[in-house]
Amino acid sequence: MTGGGQGLFATLAGGDRTAPALLDGDGTTVLYGQLAAWTDPWARALDSPRKALVVCFAGRSLPTLQCWLAVLRLGHAVAMLDAGMPAAARDRFLAAHQPDLIAWCPDHGRTPPSEPPPGPPPGYRAADAALAGAILWRRASPPPGEPHADLALVLSTSGSTGNPKAVRLSYGNVAANSASVAASLDATSADRAATSLPLHFGYGLSVVGSHLVAGGSAAVIADRPTGRAFWRRFAALGCTGFPGVAPTYELLHRMLPDFDRVPGLRVMTSSGSRLRDELVLRFADWLDRRGGRLYMMYGQTESTSRMTCLHPRHLPERVGSVGTAIPGGSLSIAGSPEPPPDGRSGEIIYRGPNVMMGYAENRADLALSDTTAGVLHTGDLGYLDGGFLYLTGRQKRIAKVLGLRISLDDVERMFEDAGVVAAIDGGDRLLLFTDGPTDRLERARVPVAAEIGIPASLLSFRRIQALPRTANGKLDYRSLPGS
Repeated sequence: MTGGGQGLFATLAGGDRTAPALLDGDGTTVLYGQLAAWTDPWARALDSPRKALVVCFAGRSLPTLQCWLAVLRLGHAVAMLDAGMPAAARDRFLAAHQPDLIAWCPDHGRTPPSEPPPGPPPGYRAADAALAGAILWRRASPPPGEPHADLALVLSTSGSTGNPKAVRLSYGNVAANSASVAASLDATSADRAATSLPLHFGYGLSVVGSHLVAGGSAAVIADRPTGRAFWRRFAALGCTGFPGVAPTYELLHRMLPDFDRVPGLRVMTSSGSRLRDELVLRFADWLDRRGGRLYMMYGQTESTSRMTCLHPRHLPERVGSVGTAIPGGSLSIAGSPEPPPDGRSGEIIYRGPNVMMGYAENRADLALSDTTAGVLHTGDLGYLDGGFLYLTGRQKRIAKVLGLRISLDDVERMFEDAGVVAAIDGGDRLLLFTDGPTDRLERARVPVAAEIGIPASLLSFRRIQALPRTANGKLDYRSLPGS
């Protein structure tokens, strides 16, 4: 295959040939000049006479990045999914999208490990390929149709709730987002980011892409960033940058004095759910005193990861804002008949070359062309003040917890057998209201949390006298306490 994928691979692999591009905690270092040869085994294993969809069950591991880069080289498309997702959700996605190949690339050293299926899924066979740290299965017969020529990346929109709906991203989307994020963060060849976020997240994968575009490097660390083992590896690998989400920063602020033992840390970014102003100022002040920088950002999977950035020079004056549009993008607030003036809240509209091609719910949708024309109706509410965006809420019933976009309606359905609940976004957790017994709901908490992909402690039950309902019998979420 030729075209956009090869061009994007060349861009990502275009750093100084003698400089490190990727590293891990086991002592492996891949130089820019070695990236092509390093991905050769995967390129041979994934070779196909036609454009293929490769599902990669991704962990924080070098094989995950080998698979991703090899797919780009070949001009294929890759769907990045959580290696730890429940079997039922995994099977629903595979049945809907019928990938040509399936790669299993779990976290290296993850505890507990992500267990692969006992054998190939029905209709697949083991591929004749020796891939260190990975398993590859090939479909026994070709699936119907081919993905669109521009399609590069498919990312889930619903965490691990099993809804096969996914975002379709082009080579151009990935290239534009990588370049814009690198420019927003003032990234250079001296920057080395840690993979503190899962690589099946748009945010996590964009950290790698933006640093490679800048000629910098990324270090693969499978440890949790809230543990000391992560920071020991961070320091040992010479990392300089840490990307995180608000709940992680909530835990890390207690460790802030210990970070003085991590001399290389000089760049931190936060995207996803909102970080409290108090913590924004605390981390920004600590970084500023050591010559570092904190960047507040906002994005969605539909924008390949990020849409705005608040540069550190605008703190503390603009605390609470997620910044201005990244290079190449623009923001507006929906209004009728004209966009509202500054300070008036409404739906956030983003335009830019990193806006997705559209959604996919099945194999046939992967062949569709661009349906968005670079315009994203985010479903989030906010207002502009002098070009700076401030978020005020969400228009749709989607919560974001630990960086996962979770359908609140899906969560309610998961509890149906145990009782009726009304689920709302609690900021850094999900709030579940019920007017019935809670015994069965409490017993369902752990398995439901596992299927969603969040800790059970982030599902909070509240019993009320009666669930409020509208005149037509639907749950009235706006009348719930705390909504």
